[in-house]
Amino acid sequence: MSDHKNIKRNLIISAVLTLILFYLGAGHGLLNLPFPEILRNNQIFLLVIRVILSLLVIFVNKALFTKGIS
Repeated sequence: MSDHKNIKRNLIISAVLTLILFYLGAGHGLLNLPFPEILRNNQIFLLVIRVILSLLVIFVNKALFTKGIS
């Protein structure tokens, strides 16, 4: 049962981080959503945030990436 709770927790964390990544990547250009001015004018800072969020998703799902679904 504990394994199912970990999977559910990892899924929720990954979904939240991925939605933030989607917002940062496509929210302003494709969907015309409001975008923080500090990120609009500083592409390096935006890149660093995207890389950190991507690494967090990979870290949360490390077991899935190394062992697979089996």
